[in-house]
Amino acid sequence: MNSFDAALKLILAHEGGYVNDPRDPGGETAYGISRRAYPNVNIRALTPESAGAIYKRDYWDACGCGQLEPALALCVFDSAVNHGTGRAKQWLGQHEDDWQAFMLERHEFYTDLGTFDTFGRGWMRRWVATWKAALALLSAAPRDSPSSAPSAPTQVRIFNPATNQQTGTGSLIGDKVYLKKE
Repeated sequence: MNSFDAALKLILAHEGGYVNDPRDPGGETAYGISRRAYPNVNIRALTPESAGAIYKRDYWDACGCGQLEPALALCVFDSAVNHGTGRAKQWLGQHEDDWQAFMLERHEFYTDLGTFDTFGRGWMRRWVATWKAALALLSAAPRDSPSSAPSAPTQVRIFNPATNQQTGTGSLIGDKVYLKKE
């Protein structure tokens, strides 16, 4: 399985099938492809394969994910799908070789959104799943690869999804968050 196919599998799992939630600004959506973004696509008739072709052309290739190391490519691709290619490219420019800093930027963006109270729990599940998938890609990398070296703990802020208020801080080591007593 190549990097795109592996990343697409995760995207399709995140996005699910057909939905038409009136609270979602994207409107009618299938496999993450929205009527708002693709007004000329028959959303109800979309298949995983046709969604994959759109994702490859308009998100993966548009962000240059094929030229990135797999963990960063996954994070950029998932961000492009969820936040748009412009924002994903902006974050990539700021955190070019650091997938963890890229993901922490994304976390902060999520928690600042006005719809966080409604969709925040799902977004955080998606964020954690993407983080874990990136770690799995790193653990599968050859041992002489610089990206497989253990990373230093990353400091994180902990937010209450119901209030969007910071409730503490902690350290992210591997796929575990260790809370600090305040």
